[in-house]
Amino acid sequence: MFDMHIHSTNSDGCLSPSEIFSKLKNEDMKGSITDHDNLEYYLNSKHDEFFIPGIEFGLTYKNEEVHILAYFIDTYDKELLDLTVKLQEDRNRRIHKTVLLLSDLGFSITYEEVERKSKGKILSRSHIGELLAEKGYTESLKESFQKYLNPGKPAYVDKKAMDVKEILRIIRDNKAVSILAHPKTIKDENTVIDIIKMGIDGLEVVNSKHQYQDVVYYIHLADKYHLLKTSGSDCHGKVYNGKMLLGHYGMNYKALEPIIHLHQLRKKGL
Repeated sequence: MFDMHIHSTNSDGCLSPSEIFSKLKNEDMKGSITDHDNLEYYLNSKHDEFFIPGIEFGLTYKNEEVHILAYFIDTYDKELLDLTVKLQEDRNRRIHKTVLLLSDLGFSITYEEVERKSKGKILSRSHIGELLAEKGYTESLKESFQKYLNPGKPAYVDKKAMDVKEILRIIRDNKAVSILAHPKTIKDENTVIDIIKMGIDGLEVVNSKHQYQDVVYYIHLADKYHLLKTSGSDCHGKVYNGKMLLGHYGMNYKALEPIIHLHQLRKKGL
């Protein structure tokens, strides 16, 4: 089994790559570390044979937050590496602006505190959300996002570094495979259809954010448009109702084969 959506401490996860490796190994699973906008794990990995190289890109499209996963990436491709640098610079810009917006709202949070929270890794709104909760401004990380950090909320800053079509082109040129992550989190269904028509390769039909009826719907939608289907926990290392998401969401090798096949076709230039 393969858990195709995992975040490590190289972005906004709580588990190190080695901890993820150990936990999946104990579950007799493999997977993909898909950190936000960075390839840190794969550039320093000792377990490449265990993980499918992946990444998760975040964008803003029509005032909606959109996340696109890419699998079987060439982690040494210059265009992709340059893109991750650009996206991380944009993250820093957005974090600075978010901190200023929160300051205007009367919250005492500094950019330096966010840096310390990230432990020198990539900066994330999750780090800000955790600080808001720790300082008593909200009850939880979830409430931080719901009140202040989600699109349309007073401290949200658009992601302007790249548009959807350009991300999809870069993924194709990289010979990788593109998947729309947790489509249920996109409020306007027309946005999902737009991205399908732009040429995305597949949908993440199973995700910890999806209910059973969502899974059924996105399976049908993927079949309607002849798209690939994936499954992933979207684990960030946190525990929910006494359980960690890691190891509880996955897909078997047979389900993975069409993704491998498309990647191989692209490597041959087909």
